[in-house]
Amino acid sequence: MSKVAIVTDGSSDLSDEIIKKYDISVVPLRIIFGSEIYKLWGRDKCEISTEDFHVKFEKISKKDLPTSSVPSPGLFVEAFENALSISDSVIAIFVGAKLSATVDSAQKIIQNYFPGKDITIFDSKQAMIGIGIQVLEAARMAKEGKTKKEILERLTYIQPRVNNVFVLKDLNYLYKQGRIGRAKKILASAFNMSPVVSFEDGIVIPLGVIKGEKNVVAQMTRYGKKILEYTEINEVFLYHVRNQCLAQEIFDEIQKVNTQSRDIHLYEAGNICCVISGPKSVCLCYIGEFDKDWLMK
Repeated sequence: MSKVAIVTDGSSDLSDEIIKKYDISVVPLRIIFGSEIYKLWGRDKCEISTEDFHVKFEKISKKDLPTSSVPSPGLFVEAFENALSISDSVIAIFVGAKLSATVDSAQKIIQNYFPGKDITIFDSKQAMIGIGIQVLEAARMAKEGKTKKEILERLTYIQPRVNNVFVLKDLNYLYKQGRIGRAKKILASAFNMSPVVSFEDGIVIPLGVIKGEKNVVAQMTRYGKKILEYTEINEVFLYHVRNQCLAQEIFDEIQKVNTQSRDIHLYEAGNICCVISGPKSVCLCYIGEFDKDWLMK
């Protein structure tokens, strides 16, 4: 058996390849689309395909936007049982407790169904690949035979150093999910600009706004160049929701100065990212230092 097994939830937006490669157990998140509920395990695996999801999404009004829901108790139990079949020691890395009730629900499941088992819940204080980048780091260490103590120490160090910065079309989706207040939504939408947000201590925080697509490319490119200098791991994640052309343009510009040969992952995000951040969003995520002026100055 492995020394440590890793568990996460479906909002981590990890690829199916990574999940299988590192034997990560996933508690599927639930996406609620009107009267329909779809389970989501990650970027590639959902009970509704990304293409079908966006076809449905384009037909709805902003009053009927899909939402996400905490996994049912049975889904938690199944994931924890799978992890315990791999190892007697488990680390579960979930979406931030201030963003979702997932952490609280998981703790209750452990108390009721797995008393005495060596299961530790770790609050990522992040969402989407901000969770996934921490899960990937932990899973790699577990694969290398690192101890639970070593992995938790590493997670504690990197968690506040995870930067997950979004340029959004608008704030309607974060507002619908209860991530921001009405005043912030109206303020950003009033001037027809692209809001920029991040996470700090598990809370969505505004960084400012960018006017015009050309400025989005210029400012995200400048930010990307700084990331290449300050990232503490070799990987940077650049992802988008139905905005391939813009993301590709940013990627191409960053690659021109990628003299360190960082591994920049460019991809379309899974369904959960659309639910939370909305279509046309573009995001950069990495582990390392952050200065708002790198992006917004």
